[in-house]
This record gives sequence, structure tokens and C-alpha cells, in this order.
Amino acid sequence: MVTVDTIDGDGTMKIAAGNLYVTDSVSDITLKLTDTTFAVGTTVFKAASDTVDVDDLNTFGFTLTKSEGTTVDTFKIASLAFAGIVINKDSSSIANGYSETFTATAYPTGTSIPAGTQIVWDLDGGSSEVFNLTSSGTSATVKVVSVDPIFESENKTTLTATLYDADGYEMDDYGVAKCAVTAISTPTAVSDTNAALSVQKGSSYIMKVTSATAPSVVTGTSGVFTVTLVSQNGNEYFYKLSATGSIGAATGVYLNGNKIFVATVKGYAFTSDTTVDLTVKGAYTFKITSAVAPAVTVGSPTFGLTFVSKSGDDYFYKITSASAAGSAAGIYVNGTRIFVATVG
Repeated sequence: MVTVDTIDGDGTMKIAAGNLYVTDSVSDITLKLTDTTFAVGTTVFKAASDTVDVDDLNTFGFTLTKSEGTTVDTFKIASLAFAGIVINKDSSSIANGYSETFTATAYPTGTSIPAGTQIVWDLDGGSSEVFNLTSSGTSATVKVVSVDPIFESENKTTLTATLYDADGYEMDDYGVAKCAVTAISTPTAVSDTNAALSVQKGSSYIMKVTSATAPSVVTGTSGVFTVTLVSQNGNEYFYKLSATGSIGAATGVYLNGNKIFVATVKGYAFTSDTTVDLTVKGAYTFKITSAVAPAVTVGSPTFGLTFVSKSGDDYFYKITSASAAGSAAGIYVNGTRIFVATVG
């Protein structure tokens, strides 16, 4: 929280929403919020009554409305306005042989990039023998193909994203989004799991991350897997991924902001006494063996499905024909088709 008498100048002042109080006056400055997201109605700052008006300063990505009080005036966001693009990171370190994909989005969140514009990506500085850039639309991938062992400056570059209009002219009013990128010899954090995996719903998987500092392990989609740090031994960190989402749901797992693999929730393990397609005249009973109750479904109304009984881990189901001869339907367990039944 900052309390000031007077703010004056041609520069930009960055604050967190609600963390500024002015006792005298504001003149000319551009006010920018450090918050990653904000919305209409958010309090930007407060001032002593009758000291500041909304047109005393410039704003970046929003307009202001003033609510007058007896002793304090409150300035809130009246509307959002597209102010440019931002890259999802300010800085990144990429190990030799690895790559990272960056995205550019409209700022502030909730606005849109103007129709007809295009984003041009570029690398400013560093060596072309160290960095490789590929881009398409709002995303760009930087790959480190080597590390200069002598000149450290060759291992540093700035990824830029610039808006151009439909005629190919740079839109200077919006500035350039930037991210500092450094090439390093080896990853700062290494996971023992880097390939896609499936975990049975309700079960968990332990992954190990070796890192000199505490790493960040998160999932890209909420409600699919939970991530819990279960133990640490020196520079080895052990994380438990628990499958909590719906069967078939998947999410990326990210280490220090980089996606290292995709985890999918799979159905419970089971076996069926029927695994080949068959013709059913009237009714047919089949057995599913599973440690937990399976989810058994029929792909169409061709057959009715009835749960018959349970004995230990054995579940018995009956399908009964409900359509004309020749009609067929798949029989599914935990989302997997085990056989096709045809009405005889």
C-alpha cells in the first residue's frame, strides 16, 4: 500500500489494484495495474475528496469512474479496453535440446485482439546457432539447439511479439510484448517421468523431480488430477498424482511451467467372460470381474441392460433384445467396448 501527496510525470506507474491513496493531486502519468486479471468494478485507487479527477491521468487497459465520498473518493474500473498483447511469461530458461511454446493474449483479460491484425514473433539478440524459432498465430516455440561455451551473451535472447495491421504496418500504439529467454546446458529440474501415462481412477502415481531448488509441479486442467508433494530427500522431490476426474479425462503435467507429459484417468481394471461379438436370441448373461463396481452400458436401445447379481468380485449383467433381428449394439465397460451383440 502506497500513500502519496502528488504524482506527476510522463512515465508509467504500476500498482496493484486498490494499493494507492493520493492526498493531493495526479498529473499526466499513465497508471497500469500489476494484477494479472481485473474486472469492471475493481477499485483501482482512492484519493482525498475533490483532489483527483478521472481525466487527470492516463490508464492502460481500462477506464475509470469516480465515486465521490465525504472525505475519500474511490476510483473504480468503468470499462476494459484492449491495450496490447502480453506473452504468458516474462522470462524463461530452456535447456539444450529442449523447447518451450509461448502464447500471446490480449491485455487485459476479457478483451480481444482486433480483427484483421497479425502477431509477428521474433528473437532479438542471441545467436541463431543457439536458438531456433517457429511460430504460428498467437503461439511461438523456441528451441535451444546448442549452448555457446565461450560467449555467454550468445545464450541470451528476447522473444518479442508485435502487432501488425492488415496492411502489414506495425501498430506502434500497442507496443511490443517481450520475454527474456536464456539457454542453459542442462535442465534446472528433471523429472523421472516424461512420457504420457494413464492412472486408474481413484489410484495415484508417484513421480520424482530432481532439482537444486523447490520445483513447481502443476496440472493444466483442474479436476482431473491432484498434485501433492509427499516427501523430499535432498534435491529429490516426490509428487503424488491422484486420478480424481472422470474416466477418459486428461491433463498436461507441467514442471516449472513446461509441459512434460499428459496424464489420463483410465477406468478400473476388469475382465469379461465375453470378449467376442455374438448373436443374442432373447437374452444373454455375461460376467465382469472387477475389484470395484464396473460401469456397464449399451451403445443403443437395441438391448435392454439389467444388473443380475454380484458374487465377490464377479458382477453379472443380462442384456435382452428390444429391437428387430439384425439390429446391433456395442456393450461397454468403463467406457471400453468389450463386444458387439446382434439381435438374432
